[in-house]
Amino acid sequence: MNKRIMFVSTMSGFPWGGSEVLWSEAALCGLRRGHEVAAVTNEWMSIPEPVAKLAAAGVTCLVNPRPRSVPKNAVCRVAGKIARRLWPPAREAVAAIWKRVILWLPDFVCISQGGTYDSAYLLAMLLKAADVPYGVICQANCEYLIVTTEEHRERSLGYFSGARWVAFVADGNRRKTERELGARISNALVIKNPVNLTDRSLVPWPVARPMCFACVARLEAAAKGQDLLFEVLAMDCWRSRDWRLRLYGAGPDRAYLERINGMYLGDTQVGRVEFAGHVSDIRSVWAANHLLALPSRVEGTPLALVEAQLCGRPAVVTDVGGNGEWVTEPDNGFVAEAASVRSLAAAMERAWQARDRWPAMGERAHEEARRRIDPDAAGTLVDLIERSVDKERSVRKSSI
Repeated sequence: MNKRIMFVSTMSGFPWGGSEVLWSEAALCGLRRGHEVAAVTNEWMSIPEPVAKLAAAGVTCLVNPRPRSVPKNAVCRVAGKIARRLWPPAREAVAAIWKRVILWLPDFVCISQGGTYDSAYLLAMLLKAADVPYGVICQANCEYLIVTTEEHRERSLGYFSGARWVAFVADGNRRKTERELGARISNALVIKNPVNLTDRSLVPWPVARPMCFACVARLEAAAKGQDLLFEVLAMDCWRSRDWRLRLYGAGPDRAYLERINGMYLGDTQVGRVEFAGHVSDIRSVWAANHLLALPSRVEGTPLALVEAQLCGRPAVVTDVGGNGEWVTEPDNGFVAEAASVRSLAAAMERAWQARDRWPAMGERAHEEARRRIDPDAAGTLVDLIERSVDKERSVRKSSI
């Protein structure tokens, strides 16, 4: 039976990112199955290209405006009452989402969060008041930031317990969330992100030297940790080694990273690092590079890691999010115990000393990743939503 499915993205730092792939592909999958689909995203200076594609495909795309003033629309009165204690711009933002949700009359709302504790709990309060069922996707968590107040813990537990399900993209993120909340999340489950590779065969091993590391990540050091990698590669032991580092991606910290590249490596070494920008053909990245270096401070299960493994490349990662679930040392990569210079330096050293084994490690990474990926992750999410709506309709029908 036709369903009205709404996706709400909390993405606010950037117009688009890896956290948006799952829900956006699920939206298209829902359309193909004959459902009515809507998406609520935050306002940007220009419409992100993926959102424009969703609209062109038939998704009802609604924009949550940036906070400007306190709302006075009658439709938003409930939102205003519930969010009264918030500062006025936040009240407007919540009320704006609320208005878009309530007027569209969804059967189910899927809230996609970049971080585990995004402010969508306010929307969840409104959905509960309107008796609209919802599910939550948590894409990332930071190992070094924790919930510090009982009020926040209780609020978060209420948000999660009110959901039909809470989907994490890494079991490590689920465990970390339960640890910091001090409670089990009984409706938690793990769902995998889609893989943006139609050709999942091994990419031939680059025979050229020097050994090339690729850091495929948004240029945002606070989350992706490129600053740690620069400090490690500036150590004396790396100065005499034949290596290159290519950074693929865009983001707000490019100027900063270029500056510390010069600070750490100096005029004679700085040419070893290349800022390659965004590259859409990921297989071309791995045709030219030998090892993924991903020194993240915050992760879920990074698409860059899974894609590198499918292409047949080992990785050096930090033990955050789901990294340790996909990288097993010394079988298919190397794991730094923490996102610190000391831990990353030790992991990079172990990797360098084992560089003659990288091709074999890459082949194992490829085989294991092929077994572990969900070839239809978007369909899995839509299946979950469909079952939730069917169960909700059955319960309501039986109560009549």
